Amino acid sequence: MKNWLFFLFLVFLIPIQVKAEDLKLNSLSIKNGELSIPFDPLNTSYTILLEKDIEKVDFLYEVENDVSVTIQDNINLQNNSIVTLTIKNASDTVNYTFQILKEEEEIKEVFLEEKPEEKLNFMYQYKIYIIPAICFILLFLSYKVIFWHKK
Repeated sequence: MKNWLFFLFLVFLIPIQVKAEDLKLNSLSIKNGELSIPFDPLNTSYTILLEKDIEKVDFLYEVENDVSVTIQDNINLQNNSIVTLTIKNASDTVNYTFQILKEEEEIKEVFLEEKPEEKLNFMYQYKIYIIPAICFILLFLSYKVIFWHKK
């Protein structure tokens, strides 16, 4: 009994403090483009919308003093390119990835043909009524067989 009380004391009554710092960007904005969603420091994957003649993304960001930032693959950007912004401190590394989407010169229109409506079979069409009715009948018959009394 004393062992259990000691164990519960250790688990629940002794306050344990764990300090952890999240390595993240404090703020981020794009000078010559637009983020697809608003910036959230905990989200590390974004899409950037650029005009077709822009070849490099201009990032404006804020980080803590002891954090270094490197940007990779940020030249000659094409549609669906990936730019990586890496932040590092003494012990951790976090990568923010940005997929580049450029505006197209032409917008291609796609005409979809409507498919003729297929006829559904009876069971598939009325299964929401048939399956519960069959289950009820089976349960009722099982009840009658199990609890059958002769008078």
